[in-house]
Amino acid sequence: MKDTAHARIMRRIWKARSSLRARSFRRRARALLGGAVALFVVGAGVAFGCGWMGTEDSVRFNAWLDEREFSRLPPLPFSAREKTRESDAPADDFEWEERHERWKRQAKEANALWRKAEEEAKSGELGAARKLFGEYLERSGDDRCGAEESYGGGACVPVRRRSADDRLDALAALEQGAGAEAVRAYLAARRAYDSLPSADEKEAEGEAKEKTEGEEDEPSPAEVKPSSAEEVRRLLEQVPRHAGLEDNVAYLRAALLSREEKLAEAAEAFGQLAARHPRSEKREAALYMKGLLNLKQSKSYTGEYATAEEACAECRDDAWRAAFAAFRRVLAEYPRGHFKTDARGWLGYLHLRVGEKAEGLAEYYRLLADEHDESARAEGYLSLKLARGAAEEADMDRLETLLASETRVALTYAYHE
Repeated sequence: MKDTAHARIMRRIWKARSSLRARSFRRRARALLGGAVALFVVGAGVAFGCGWMGTEDSVRFNAWLDEREFSRLPPLPFSAREKTRESDAPADDFEWEERHERWKRQAKEANALWRKAEEEAKSGELGAARKLFGEYLERSGDDRCGAEESYGGGACVPVRRRSADDRLDALAALEQGAGAEAVRAYLAARRAYDSLPSADEKEAEGEAKEKTEGEEDEPSPAEVKPSSAEEVRRLLEQVPRHAGLEDNVAYLRAALLSREEKLAEAAEAFGQLAARHPRSEKREAALYMKGLLNLKQSKSYTGEYATAEEACAECRDDAWRAAFAAFRRVLAEYPRGHFKTDARGWLGYLHLRVGEKAEGLAEYYRLLADEHDESARAEGYLSLKLARGAAEEADMDRLETLLASETRVALTYAYHE
C-alpha cells in the first residue's frame, strides 16, 4: 500500500515525540543519579564527622586537650620569666669559664680606667679626666646593669657610674663658660662625698668598735680616711657660683641630707632643685628622690603597717600623697627615663598598701608589658607572683576595666592569666 501524505506526516510526528520522550527520560535519570550521588556524599560526610576526633590546633574541635593545655593566643615576643635569652646562656663549663675570664678582664680594664680618671681629676688635669671618665662609662656597662659583678669588684659598679656621670656633667660646664677652678673645686667636693662611709660601713664600724672596746689597734695602711659631712659642705661652699654648676651643687647638698637620714629636709631640697632647674639632666633623679624620701616617711612604709598583710586607711597620709604625686610626675615627664621602672614599681606598692589592689596590679602588668626594658618585665613578673594571689574576683573585674584601653598591657594580662 502506498503511503499517503497524511500517513507520512503522522509517522514523523510520532518519531519526534518518541525522541522527546527519550531525551526527557535521560534528563530525569541523570537528575536522579546526581541526587543519589549527593545523598551518598552527605551520608559519608556525616559518618566521617561522627568518627572525627578533632585537631590539636583547634580550640572548638579538640577531643583530648582541656583549655589549660592550649592557647588561642600567638606566642609572646619575649620571655617574661627569664632575664636573659636562652641563646645567651653558656652551654657548658668551658663557656662558663670563658665568660668568667671575660668578666674579669673587663673588670680589670674598667677599674684601671677608674683609678686613672681619679688621679687625673685629683691632679687638676680636666681634659684627661673628662676623656677617662667617658671611657669608663663605656667600658663598665649600662645604667641598669645588675649582674653578679655589679656590686663587687666587677666592671659595673653603680656607685662609681653615678659619680662618673656627675663629674662628666660638671666638666661639661667648661663649655658653658665655667672657670677651670670652679670645676676643680666641685670635683674635690664630689670626691669627698664619694668617700663618705655608707650605712653598711657605719654599721660594721660600730660592731667592730663594740668588739674592740678598750683596745687600741693600729689602722691598716690600706685604709683611706673617710670624709665627713661637714667637710663636704665646706668644700661645696668653696665652689664659685656658675649657672652650669648650680644644679650639681644643689643635688649634692640634697644627697648629703639624704645620707644623714634627714628625710624631710632632703625631700624638700630635691623638690626645690626640680623646680629651679627645669632643664637640668638631674631633674628626673631629683623628682624620683623626692618621691622615695616621702615614701620613707609614710605609714605605708614604716612601722607596723609596712609588714601588715591587710591594707590600711591610715597609710594614705600626706607623705603617701606626696610620694604618689612625685612618682606619677616621673612617669609623665620621663616615660622612657632611667627611673621609670622604679617609679612604676613604687606606685604599685603605694596602691596595694591602701587597698587599691586592681590599681596596684595594673602597674605591675604595665611593667610586664614593657617591650623595651627586660629588667622591667622581670620586676613585673616577680611583683605579680607576690601580689596576684591576694586579688579577689571584684578586683580582677576592675583591673580588666582599667586595662581595656591599653592593648599591649591587656594582651599581656591575658597571657599571664
